[in-house]
Amino acid sequence: MNKDNRYLSTFKIAVALVISVFLNIIMISNYILGLIGGVWLAQQNEWKSLLYGFGLAIAVMLAYKIILLITQLIDKIFSTITDRKSTTYAFSFNLITSIYTFGLIGYWTIWVYNKMLFMAPDYLIYAYLMWGYATVVAPLLFWARRETMDAVTTSIGLIFAQITYLLCCGYYFFGTDFTQWLYYIIGLGVISSILVIGIGISESKQRAMVKKEREMFNINKSRYSYFR
Repeated sequence: MNKDNRYLSTFKIAVALVISVFLNIIMISNYILGLIGGVWLAQQNEWKSLLYGFGLAIAVMLAYKIILLITQLIDKIFSTITDRKSTTYAFSFNLITSIYTFGLIGYWTIWVYNKMLFMAPDYLIYAYLMWGYATVVAPLLFWARRETMDAVTTSIGLIFAQITYLLCCGYYFFGTDFTQWLYYIIGLGVISSILVIGIGISESKQRAMVKKEREMFNINKSRYSYFR
């Protein structure tokens, strides 16, 4: 394995470790906040809101499969146009998929936040915000934990959703103009997209290097067999 390949492998392992840590943090926070918010609402007989949030999470968990199918379709289209191991493919594919995926995740997060605020009486605002957090995170966490390192868009999207929801809560408690906070969310989405693109490019380069090393090995093996 050459130096560049070792560097890409180290980068891949580091990213996987960071994502794994974040996923575990999100999973724990989802259980804790979901449990606290759910029990709180149940004690106040807010069963309609509880079932509404649970139903939304289930619906989005099932609907997210459509996003994955669209991603597979885009993959097939781009793979017929350019080599899957090329930088052009990695950049174009990950740019398009990250834009529409993070766009939908951002819309979903803000929509749930607004819906919870609309339903919540003042004395239960904290319970509704916690239940809203669990509603947003749960379906994404379900798919992120089934994702491989070759495709981390959902995992990074989950982190994006968590921070976006926290920014929305920050606006509720400290903000006056949502436009400014929306810029923060958009900036976060751009950073997330850049990270996905960077991971995709590094993955494509590593695949290209592995392919080249295998070709060189086969050539040398053929030469050795010939001279024998």
